[in-house]
Amino acid sequence: MGERMSDQTATLVDVLRQYALECPGRPAVTFLNDGEDQESTLTYSELDARARGIAAVLQERGLSGQPVLLAYPSGLEFVCAFWGCLYAGAIAVPVCPTRPRGRESVQARIRAIAEDTRARLTLLTSGTLKAMESGAMAGQPTFGSACLPTDAIGEAASSGWRSPPIDSKAIAFLQYTSGSTSTPKGVVVSHGNILANVRMIAEGMEFPPGFTVAGWLPLFHDMGLIGNLLTPNCRGGHAVLMSPMDFLQRPVRWLRAISKYRAYVSGGPNFAYALCARKVSEQQKATLDLSAWQVAFCGAERVSPQALDAFATAFASCGFQRRALFPCYGLAEATLMVAGGPAKQGATVRHLVQADLEQGRFTPALQGDAASAIAGCGRPLQEVRIVDPETRAVLEPGRVGEVWIRGSNVAGGYWNRPDLTHDVFGATLSDGADGTFLRTGDLGFLDQESEHGEQLYLVGRIKDLVIVDGRNLYPEDIEATIERAHPAVRQGCCVAFSTLVDDAERLVVVAELDAKVLRRADPESRDRERVIAEVNKIIRAAISEEHDARAHAVLLVEAGAVPKTSSGKLQRSACRAAFNAKTLRAIEG
Repeated sequence: MGERMSDQTATLVDVLRQYALECPGRPAVTFLNDGEDQESTLTYSELDARARGIAAVLQERGLSGQPVLLAYPSGLEFVCAFWGCLYAGAIAVPVCPTRPRGRESVQARIRAIAEDTRARLTLLTSGTLKAMESGAMAGQPTFGSACLPTDAIGEAASSGWRSPPIDSKAIAFLQYTSGSTSTPKGVVVSHGNILANVRMIAEGMEFPPGFTVAGWLPLFHDMGLIGNLLTPNCRGGHAVLMSPMDFLQRPVRWLRAISKYRAYVSGGPNFAYALCARKVSEQQKATLDLSAWQVAFCGAERVSPQALDAFATAFASCGFQRRALFPCYGLAEATLMVAGGPAKQGATVRHLVQADLEQGRFTPALQGDAASAIAGCGRPLQEVRIVDPETRAVLEPGRVGEVWIRGSNVAGGYWNRPDLTHDVFGATLSDGADGTFLRTGDLGFLDQESEHGEQLYLVGRIKDLVIVDGRNLYPEDIEATIERAHPAVRQGCCVAFSTLVDDAERLVVVAELDAKVLRRADPESRDRERVIAEVNKIIRAAISEEHDARAHAVLLVEAGAVPKTSSGKLQRSACRAAFNAKTLRAIEG
């Protein structure tokens, strides 16, 4: 197999076993325990041995083919436990056990996953189990199952492992969706789905032999799990990982890891690039060498041209090359990536007539036109159709519609939800031709005239679409306007949605304000009240000027008030529900 995964490889177990035999001493995973210098590394042979030991215990318990919860913080124990489940032929179910904010929603999410899977066993660390037993984690969710600390399983257990009788159709794991628009659902991902998507990712990103990935994305989420861990593991690469919290506390840690380990690929959502551009000092930049970073992927939400431009400008002095920018698109239902690249060509940005976009058409803007800047998500790496979501007819070029996809990376459906699986994964075109497709729920268009070949562009999600006075307003555009309107608005922490008022749809925006700005305003004087009133007025004016729309309500809230998913996506539907229930508290002057 050498540096490349064979097209005939059937399972992930086959892949890792082969690398353990061919290059046993090569580093497979390095975890930065403090986000910086305290590192722990597993070679391919060591990871294989740990996986076999955990798998043997699971097999002894009769858990092959059964869901197993993985409740770990980011770290090597999660990596070993995930591979252990695969080696046992069990179904891994990653969950996030704790988070510093939004704890109630996280508990509810874990309880829902535990009930949905009816898992008989939860894998975790000895430290987590001890905290549960001592009451230190009082108030945290119980998993409704027996708990097994995997760090207590010794190497000797690996001798009891037996290769599982699985093939490419066997379920590898359940990826519970982030819940940005609905209740989380378990996407059924097979070994074959993952291997197919890894091949697509490798094609799009053009991996060299022995490449390194560096990242901080949470491992219980598809972008972190598949993009940062499984993809390098399945291509003989090196995964260098840190916890999301270590990145958020000091964003420069991410860039230092890329610099130190000469990472070829790394990335994250818009906010990660914007955060680094704002927070990394000139003194810190002087210590960075980002010249080896060839693929800087950006996904998980509609890509922001402004965030990418700000990052590329800020770190040009560190050797970062603008051509490394790699906007991409994917979703859990397609395992991970659907479109991206070509590599080392930079981002493609189109400026489109805003009024036409609101009517479902894309028209290149001329000088003086009111325009929206949209970054392409790269070339489709599988079959993509743009479809009218109401009539299910394929739209002609130049029209915005729902993105439908088909390919061997598309997952098998939702766990225990046959009706929803049929509706989402079994979509058919109005003429009945060409079989079934996956309905993504995303709105976009294909541009065949891009300088880099065909490009997929996203404009929003169907359920988030704001329809006011017969016009389609995309919340991402309004939110970008709000973020630019005033420095007090926290970046990536505002939402726009519509709600019914007197039987008509009305625009509402909710925005978090920066605590530092408010602290500078004396709370004992009229100054604080003046600042809040000024921000409200400026936001309304910006929406009116840029979108020719009137905001029915502008609610300014404290930091952390806007609902987000476990992976950091805005939850517009949850915010709408909280607004209508009057549970969102405005900052008082």
